[in-house]
Amino acid sequence: MLRIVLFFLLLIGVLGANEPAQIGIEQDFRVILTVRALTLQAQGDGFEFAMDGDRVGTAYLGSEVLAFDNTSFAFALQAGLGFHTIWDNWDLNFIYTRFHRKENKGALAKKTLIPILWFQRENLGIQDEAAKVSSRWTIKCDFVDSSLEKPYYISQKFILTPFMGFRGGILDQSFDVTANIIDQENGERKSKNHSDSWYIGPRFGVMSKWLFNCGFSLIANAGSALVYTHYKTTHHEDSIDPVMVGSTTFLQRKESASAVRNHFDLNTGFSWEHLFGDDVYATFSLYYTFQSYGAQNQMRALSTLTSGEGNLFFQGVVFSSAFDF
Repeated sequence: MLRIVLFFLLLIGVLGANEPAQIGIEQDFRVILTVRALTLQAQGDGFEFAMDGDRVGTAYLGSEVLAFDNTSFAFALQAGLGFHTIWDNWDLNFIYTRFHRKENKGALAKKTLIPILWFQRENLGIQDEAAKVSSRWTIKCDFVDSSLEKPYYISQKFILTPFMGFRGGILDQSFDVTANIIDQENGERKSKNHSDSWYIGPRFGVMSKWLFNCGFSLIANAGSALVYTHYKTTHHEDSIDPVMVGSTTFLQRKESASAVRNHFDLNTGFSWEHLFGDDVYATFSLYYTFQSYGAQNQMRALSTLTSGEGNLFFQGVVFSSAFDF
């Protein structure tokens, strides 16, 4: 972490030989309002919910692992408030991000459908085969990025803006699996898994802009955060008897854990800037975003899986509008 801080301090010092500038507006105190609409696709490691293949004794040959891949895109929102200061052209920005999403997937047995990945084998019965397995993945992601940034002209057409700040927020996930077991007279088994987490830590990065004619430009931004994260995780299994018409708790586990995680994001696209009147400076951008959140599937630690936590990824398209006045 110390090396990262020293690197950015050195970068700012080297760039200090280039006078920063902002096109078309006075260098005084100004307010910056930002609104972004995002359409994101979530991908996560470790969300397999069943296997379907040929059983030979206790082995499964040619099993197809059924997981949450090719999920659909969903809407997300970002809103920001910033200030262009009078102190050597520094900007201070705060951006809030909200992404809440539910995704459902299921499967009918083609060969031998085994939902063992999120259940204890004793809860599934002797044969542990299912006629049908359904699952639901829920994500609730809310966080705030703060950044202190300063633009530098590297050349007449190229602007580089390093930034540093903090990221803090919450990331809650749940993964529920329901299996209709064959040898239990079609009784249901439910596995409910939940992870609540909060995090905070420093964030660094750099934004670049290549200027074209008529206010258009090519943008490319990258940022990384190293955050302390605290998790509260639960795993709960139910047995539902169709004859007794009731639900019985088979297993319940709880765990708390803390760790340092890495977040990374990369954005690239185009923007258009225009000065309206004498005092309102607007920027409209359209770009692709990729975001990575390391080791976020803490629910794996309480299931029958033992291969460690999985990463969480977002990708999609962002339309951004910012008004400087």
